[in-house]
Amino acid sequence: MEAFSRVGTPLYMSPEVLQGSGYDFKCDVWSLGCISYELCALISPFKDETKKMSLYDLFTKIISANYKPLSSTRYSAELLYIIDQMLIVNPEERVSINDVVEYCEKHVE
Repeated sequence: MEAFSRVGTPLYMSPEVLQGSGYDFKCDVWSLGCISYELCALISPFKDETKKMSLYDLFTKIISANYKPLSSTRYSAELLYIIDQMLIVNPEERVSINDVVEYCEKHVE
């Protein structure tokens, strides 16, 4: 089942939503990846604080998954890995929410 509507906060919209493609629950995984990144970095992965961005600039960064990597000295390799897997542009290659839950349960200390 796929949807085609465009609603939500632009900072958390998945590439497939921005491109007008059909989308499924993996777009929610993308949004979770954005929020997880933001909790670590205290900034959206696609927002550039150094300049005023147009929606076009923002959408271009999102569609190419152009974001600054998180610090590997501050965060675990496991956290960095799952965030990167949630922010894969192609939804067919992106992890599912079940994969995220399994991965997190496996790595909880």
